[in-house]
Amino acid sequence: MPVIPKKISWAWIDDAEVPNREGCVSCARYALVVLNIFFLTLGILLVCLAVWFRSLPANWNVLAVSTSTKTREDVHTTTMFAIAAGSTTIAVAFVGFCGAISNSKYVLGMFFLFMAVHFVLLLSVGGLGIWLRAKIVADSTYQLQMSFIRAYSGDQAENVESVAWKHMQSDLKCCGVTAKDGFKDFRNLDVGLKENGQNLKGAAFWRQNNFTNVQWPDSCCTRNENRFYVDLNKCRQNESASRARYETGCEVAIEVLLNNDVLLLTVLAILQVIIEAVHFCTLRQLEAATVDDDTSTITLFSFERTSITSV
Repeated sequence: MPVIPKKISWAWIDDAEVPNREGCVSCARYALVVLNIFFLTLGILLVCLAVWFRSLPANWNVLAVSTSTKTREDVHTTTMFAIAAGSTTIAVAFVGFCGAISNSKYVLGMFFLFMAVHFVLLLSVGGLGIWLRAKIVADSTYQLQMSFIRAYSGDQAENVESVAWKHMQSDLKCCGVTAKDGFKDFRNLDVGLKENGQNLKGAAFWRQNNFTNVQWPDSCCTRNENRFYVDLNKCRQNESASRARYETGCEVAIEVLLNNDVLLLTVLAILQVIIEAVHFCTLRQLEAATVDDDTSTITLFSFERTSITSV
């Protein structure tokens, strides 16, 4: 009498389904190639932007007068995370590209593992960027006022704050701190700051020059299309010099400048998070559409042989 096995499983492969299955596999592979090219591009952009932000002296000059030491350290940390995330993106995209071209279960399995770790890193960069933008908004106006009153000694001074203010006012076409009538801050800005028992009012530049005819620095003065000053003497001496001098303060322009840079880093990180989510879906489709020649059943890029028994 024949022994009947306790478990009998049957496996059929319908020949009509093979072309459809091959088409699904090819489609998923091509989608993975396109996604990895896009992923690679975003990684390169993220690294370039973070390196540019860290290496450009103008950015650190702006940060020197508009943020606290702790915020500058946070910016340093965020840009380092962004460089690490972008570099990892490039490596992960290369592995995914190789896996999609070769259709190797081992390479794709390694790609999936790398993506899982990289996903956490990108979320960290995105979260740091959102948090840093809020911190800059809360910090910038107060720090601008402090550096303006304490340390801005005019365009000829060589301390960090004075050099930063000189270039900010000239490049951003602003004067002073306050958004409206910022040029009046040179005489009137008062935040209750005291030094040696005396109230500090106005810019250090104005306090040092209030007995001379020079009341405003040259960086506040407007230029024509040929880069010549419109009316330098009027700008320096007269309060009513709207054509010859910038009137709005720098706080809004600086806040927008810093926020846009950090926002761009954040958006690039979040875009990569979204692409990774699409990656996961594409890998799952590739897994579901792939069947080995000996009717093995695929799990996540590891094969489990189906038991085929006949009575």
